[in-house]
Amino acid sequence: MQKEIEIKLKLDKTNSEKLNLWLTENAKYINSLNITDYYFDNPKCSFYSMSKTGYKEALNFLRLRLSDKDNLICFKKREIDDSGKTLSVDEVETKIDDGSKFIEILKNSRFSDVIEIKKTREIFLYKNLFEFSIDKFDKHGEFIEIELKNYYGSVLDGIEQIYNLLKAIKITKFILFDRGYLTMFINPNYDFGKNINL
Repeated sequence: MQKEIEIKLKLDKTNSEKLNLWLTENAKYINSLNITDYYFDNPKCSFYSMSKTGYKEALNFLRLRLSDKDNLICFKKREIDDSGKTLSVDEVETKIDDGSKFIEILKNSRFSDVIEIKKTREIFLYKNLFEFSIDKFDKHGEFIEIELKNYYGSVLDGIEQIYNLLKAIKITKFILFDRGYLTMFINPNYDFGKNINL
C-alpha cells in the first residue's frame, strides 16, 4: 500500500482568505467536484472499535467515492501510537465503472453501509507536489486537506515539508485534525481539533 502523507485543518476567516488568494496566484486550479462517500463495515470483523478515550474509532475503512469525475473504491489502514496519535496511513485505491452496482455488490455480500458523507471539493496543485483540497460540508463547515504527492520519503519529513510550505504562505495558526471525516462525523460531540502555532 502507498503511504498517504497529508494534514487536515481548519482556518479562521483571515487565514482562509489568505490561502485562497495564495492558491489563486501560485497554484494550478484542477477542478471542483461534488462528492458522495459511502463507508462500509465488515460484518465479520468490524472496522470500528471504541478508543481508550471513549469515542468510536475508524482506524481502517472501506470507502466508495462517487463524484462528477470518477468512481473510486478505497481501503485505508491507519497506524497510531500508544497515545492515539496517527503515525501513518496506508491506502490502496482503484477506479470502478458503475458505483451503484458496486454498492449493490457490497450490500449483497453483507457489507453494511455505515455512513454517507456529501461534500463539494475544490482542488489545487502546487509544483506538482502539494495538493490542496478545500472541502465544504452543509453541517460541518470548511476543511482543508494538504497532501504531499509523488513523495517516497519518511512520513515525518513529509509532514515537515507541508508545515514549511504553510509557514512560507504565512499561515502559522490553524486547527489540526488527526482523524478523517468519518471518525469526526460519527462522533459529533468529540472535539478532534488541536490548536497549532508553527
